[in-house]
Amino acid sequence: MKHRGVIGLSQALKAGLQGNSNYLREYVQTHHSIQIMTQKYAQLAVKKEYA
Repeated sequence: MKHRGVIGLSQALKAGLQGNSNYLREYVQTHHSIQIMTQKYAQLAVKKEYA
């Protein structure tokens, strides 16, 4: 018996990687820039708190 959810997910990922790589790349870049922003904001908050 096959698990439809797992196969559906793998097929969706394959389709996403083949046809929609720009979307994935944009998502990763956006996520990464959000991470950098939150890190900088946290550092700024710490500096102000202990200044």
